Amino acid sequence: MNEKIEKGSNNMNAPSLLMYFSVLAGVLGALNLGLVMGYSSPAIVDLVKEREQALMENKTFILRNEKDRSWIASAGAAGAMFGVPFSSMLGRKATLILNCVPFILGWSLISLAHATWMIICGRFVTGIAAGLASGVVSIYAMEISPIYMRGAVMANGGSTLAATMGIFLNWRWLAMACCIPSVIMPFMMIFAPESPVYMMSKYGYSKKTITTLKKLRREHGDVLTNELNEIASQAQNKAPLIVSKEQLKESIACKPLLVLMALFVFQQLAGITAVGFYQTSIFVESNIRMNSHICNALVTLAPLSVVIISSFVIDKSGRKLLLYLSGMGTISSLILLSFYFWYKSTPSFTQNYGWVSIIALILYQGSVALGFNSIPWILVAEMTPYFARSFISSICTFTVWSLAFLTTKFFDDLKDSLTPQRAYLFFAMTTCFGVLFVKFFVPETKMKTIDEILSYFTRKANLTDRKKTIMTCNTEV
Repeated sequence: MNEKIEKGSNNMNAPSLLMYFSVLAGVLGALNLGLVMGYSSPAIVDLVKEREQALMENKTFILRNEKDRSWIASAGAAGAMFGVPFSSMLGRKATLILNCVPFILGWSLISLAHATWMIICGRFVTGIAAGLASGVVSIYAMEISPIYMRGAVMANGGSTLAATMGIFLNWRWLAMACCIPSVIMPFMMIFAPESPVYMMSKYGYSKKTITTLKKLRREHGDVLTNELNEIASQAQNKAPLIVSKEQLKESIACKPLLVLMALFVFQQLAGITAVGFYQTSIFVESNIRMNSHICNALVTLAPLSVVIISSFVIDKSGRKLLLYLSGMGTISSLILLSFYFWYKSTPSFTQNYGWVSIIALILYQGSVALGFNSIPWILVAEMTPYFARSFISSICTFTVWSLAFLTTKFFDDLKDSLTPQRAYLFFAMTTCFGVLFVKFFVPETKMKTIDEILSYFTRKANLTDRKKTIMTCNTEV
């Protein structure tokens, strides 16, 4: 049961076509999340231009002042703080279907907006849905996938899609277009089965659970029995949204929680959300001659390409290696972007070297997509015991989106206080500490069962207890 599952072993169960379809349907939730993340970058620039043009022509406009743009950008992250997963109560499938409702309501409110507050409210509502999706999508995808391919199921082209559509559509029509995947997703999820892990926790080793897993796998017999036993070991207890104080004190719950929270802190202090939400505005500020919307769309192709490639190598290379490469690339790109802004006030420099800002942001977005943006969410599903998984996912969701809100809301203030170049250097410095944290505190989960992963934390706890015992004995002597 606790042996490593390697390719070619008898424990490996091939996925069915329905599993691929179910993952695709579930990952539409990640696409919706990406659309929320990518919307503000092109939309804010459109709203600012619309305001400037309306002022010249003495017409009415929606954006009251440029400070409103920080609320429009950050409102999505503010809403995501309250996107607490209810997947342990409703099930993964039902949660993903119902989550499309706030997406549709929020995008409709934005597209019909006639005042700034309506856009902010619409962003807040879509943010609630995005926060829920950020936790549930990864858990659903991991729980329906065989162990050997858990890392190959996450892909998110929502930001790229929003940026590309932003070239051709204004902010209002862009919101309407962003609503389409939320309308399609429920009809696809109807045909997707529930997570077998959730079924095991609710119905136990029953016919319903076995039938659910059979739909997701091509091989049955002993191979299916082995996987059912593995799922049963994860679902011995139901996964409540709130765990008891005693359960939280267990090293297999509290230590993964602390590691994951720290990872998300370093993720946001690398500027991932702030830079992404303001990316088109950054190109406007860089004085580059190229159209800022086209620059934004080009840059968003980098993370999409990297995520697709990394999804096929993550289980071969491991999570930690990708986090190392992600961190080093993020640091290098932020230093390069800072260098550009040091000299961008010189007209001849921006005329001859404006391409440097594009290269820096392509490297930045590609680097964060390689590891720091996606792998922490995968680790939420891989590093947590089932009885605490929904609770830990909720805490991590709140932590990451709280920091995303703060970094986005005060990004303009940070640049005004430190200057843009020093702000990017600050993000680079915090990422350095993030890489060191990965080195010393994050376990490798590559090709390991949940028991093997959790033993990393219990082993350290036992070692600490032994050291305390030895010290106590020496003191008594």
